Parts: sequence; C-alpha cells; structure tokens
Amino acid sequence: MDGWFNGFCSLDEHQLLLKYMTANYSSSLLPKHPFHNFSDLNVKLKEYEKIWSFFDYFVLLATDSIKNVYNWRLQQEHALIKNGGTGMSDSAVLKFVDRYMPMYEIYYDKVCAIGCLEPGNNLRIEIDSERNLIQCNEY
Repeated sequence: MDGWFNGFCSLDEHQLLLKYMTANYSSSLLPKHPFHNFSDLNVKLKEYEKIWSFFDYFVLLATDSIKNVYNWRLQQEHALIKNGGTGMSDSAVLKFVDRYMPMYEIYYDKVCAIGCLEPGNNLRIEIDSERNLIQCNEY
C-alpha cells in the first residue's frame, strides 16, 4: 500500500499545539493555516490508525530533509514532460506539494522515530537527496 500519510499517527492535543506554536514562521507552512484545521485533521487521523493494525510490516523511506520532496516531485514532472507526457509546471508543483507538506512538518519526525507498528515490524530506509542508500534500520 502506498500513500502520503501511511503510518502517520495522531498527536495528543498538547503535542500538536506545541508543534504549531513553535513552527519557524519564516520557513514553515504551519502558520499559514489556522490551528483548528490541524486539530480537525488530527482527530480524523485517529480513524486511519486502525488501518495500520492490518499491516504486517511498515517500510519508511526516510530522508534527511522533507524539503527533498519538492525537488523529487520537480524531477518527476520534468521527466514526464521530457518524455513527451504532460507534467505540472514548477509553480504548480510548489502549490501541489505545499498542500500536504504541513502534515509532514507535524507527523514525519514521529513516524521516523517510532514507526507505526510494534517494535521490530518497522523498517526505515534512509536515503539522501540523490536517493542513495545511507542505511537501513529495523525499529
């Protein structure tokens, strides 16, 4: 199963508020959205957590910076266009990724640290910005 938020687990309201209030206003997308939006999504995320119990193993591709997502998506769209397909413009990619990046800002660290399954059933594959393997860890 593939998906943007697979493995993300909700935070308690205090942790969520702390992430929101301590976001770097110059580089974070969190302050551009009202807190109640994240609080509502956090409640809905609890329903998705039930799905994780159906997973036998959880594999996470982890990177040193979530900002790599922008470059990787740009590379994908450029390749689509180069090969005669249709792809998004650079500005469209930025707007598209900006829609879901706040969730990465909130939940990515937690899923990298503890996974979403029982210890030993999570595999973190760490890659660099060029997608080269750095290391693998079962956790």
